[in-house]
Amino acid sequence: MNFDFISPGRLLVQQGASQQLPSFAREMQAQSILLISDPGLAALGMLDDVKASFQQQGIALTCFTDVTADPSDTVVLNAVQAAQACSADMIIGFGGGSPMDVAKLVAILHHPANTQALEDLYGIGMVQG
Repeated sequence: MNFDFISPGRLLVQQGASQQLPSFAREMQAQSILLISDPGLAALGMLDDVKASFQQQGIALTCFTDVTADPSDTVVLNAVQAAQACSADMIIGFGGGSPMDVAKLVAILHHPANTQALEDLYGIGMVQG
C-alpha cells in the first residue's frame, strides 16, 4: 500500500499541554483565537483552564462549542461566522475528530485568500491554494 503522510511541524504530548496554547499563539503572533470544540467537553469543564490561561496572557479567545458528531454544513458555516465575528487570526480545534474537522474547514473558509465555498471542498485534493 502506498500513501503520503504529512504531519504538523510540532506535536506536543504531555499532561497540561493545553496550558501552553497561549504561548504557541504568541509565537504565531495571533491576537484573536477561535477555539472550536463540542458541548460535551465544555460541559465537563475541559475548556475552563484553557480559557483562564488565555485570559491570564491577555489574548482574545472566543469559544465555539456547537460542534456535533458528523457535523452538518450549518455547523461549519456557523463556526465560520464565529471566526468572522471575532476576526480570528488563529483557529484551534480542541477535542475529537468532529471539532478537528470543523476547525480545518473553518481555517480554510475563513482564510482571506480563500475563494471557494464549502461545497467546493468536498473530495480528495479539492482545496485550492
